[in-house]
This record gives sequence, structure tokens and C-alpha cells, in this order.
Amino acid sequence: MRFALALLMRTLCCTVVAGKHIREGGAPLLPSGNLQNAPVSTLTESIPSISRNEDRHGHITIGLRFRCQDQWETLEARGWNDAGFNFFHTSEITNPLLELKRQLSPFEGRIVWSAVNTSDEVLQSALLNELIYQQAQRVRADDVLQQRLLKLMRVSDMLPQKRAVLASLGQHISDADMAERITRRRQERPMHHYGVQVDSDVWRATVQKAKTLSSAVESLEKWADSFSGA
Repeated sequence: MRFALALLMRTLCCTVVAGKHIREGGAPLLPSGNLQNAPVSTLTESIPSISRNEDRHGHITIGLRFRCQDQWETLEARGWNDAGFNFFHTSEITNPLLELKRQLSPFEGRIVWSAVNTSDEVLQSALLNELIYQQAQRVRADDVLQQRLLKLMRVSDMLPQKRAVLASLGQHISDADMAERITRRRQERPMHHYGVQVDSDVWRATVQKAKTLSSAVESLEKWADSFSGA
């Protein structure tokens, strides 16, 4: 058991983790079903066909940084493949050219579409990740638990399991409480959804590395499932 835990933590020590492979018949550059008829603003004349028939991965996010005006902010790349990814952010980005970083390695991407997100699930995921991060800061004395919580934030779904983990740490969130939080967040900080095209060796290397870590993610899922009885 200790060996397996050590292997999991060593594998997940980087901020990029990969998840289950999914085939959705489209590219990360195309809006997902979460948008629920949200208006899409295309920032280029057409979406390149190179990514339309490629596999994409959306179970686990990839942590990146991007320049927003005069400062660097974080984003979680979703629905990613070699050709690009999509992400949610509270900022309205008007410049389609993105300066990006993976750790210390810079590269560039281009926003090819954008939309205002209307999905409660996306907002709930963002709220739960914030609460998990706060709990991780409170358990600094328990390094193993803290690392598990920080890696759990990278999983893009598992909402019931995340709520169960929070409940095990003494933070119970009722459905009514969550609904109120979602409504308040939508009013205070509406989220925007962006599709990004990337042609970069740095990004392709990041994607290849992420694809190798699915077994570690499955171990993390089992740990989170143990709190919800799944």
C-alpha cells in the first residue's frame, strides 16, 4: 500500500495529469454540449480542419499560465489534443493571440472561438475546486492528504466525489447551498469559454507526457470514490 501511494504521488508530482481517453468526434477547438445554446463568437474566419477528426481528452485538465494584460494568470486546459484545447475563465479576452507557459517553457496559441458559459456543472466544478484548495491549505501538516487534494482539483468531473471528500473534512454542502453559490457566482463572475489552436513543440510534448499518466489518475479516482461509497 505504501509503495503504491508513493508511486502515485511521484507520478502526480507535476501539475499536468492525464485522464481517460475519450472520443467525441470533434476537436478541442469546438464548443462542448455544456454551452447550452450559448452564443459563439468566432475570432478567426474558420476553424482549421486539422483538429476535427483527432482524439481529444477531457477527463483531466492540464495546468497552464497565460498573459492577461500585464500579469500571468492560470488556466486549466480541457478537451485537449495535439492541435489545441479549450478553457474557462472569468476574464473576457479580446486579443486572439495568447502568450502561454507550461512551467518555464513559453509557447503561443490562438483563440478561434469564444462563448459565455451557461452550465451549472462548470460553475459547480469551479466552486468545488476553490473549496478543495482552501482545505488543502489547512492540512499542510499532512503532506500526503494535501497532495491528494491538490491533484483532485485537476480532475474535471467527479463532482459528487469532490463533495464527499469535502464532507469528510467537515465541510458539508447541501444542494440548496450549492445552488445559491452557483447563482451568486454567475452574477458576480460570469465565466467565458474559449477554444485555442496551438502549433507548438512545447505543447505537443506536454500532451504526450499527459497521455502516459492515466493509471495514476485511476488510483486517485478510487481514493475519491472511497468517500462517496461509489
